[in-house]
Amino acid sequence: MKKLGLLVGTLGGAMAGYLFSNSKLREELAGAKDADAAGKILAKHLQKDGKELGSHVKKFVDSDDVQQHFG
Repeated sequence: MKKLGLLVGTLGGAMAGYLFSNSKLREELAGAKDADAAGKILAKHLQKDGKELGSHVKKFVDSDDVQQHFG
């Protein structure tokens, strides 16, 4: 169960880091009219930047520290 919690935490941290580092995304989300509009904005940005975000998450999961906790 610890592995699942670590994985969920990793994904949440990656999303938070992505949101904090992308000023254009933050500006667009601040101007969203409702939750549906915010979801569409987030989906648009994730579609564009998803490959880069995935590579960062993979690099983190493959790191020695994470692998020691999985082992």
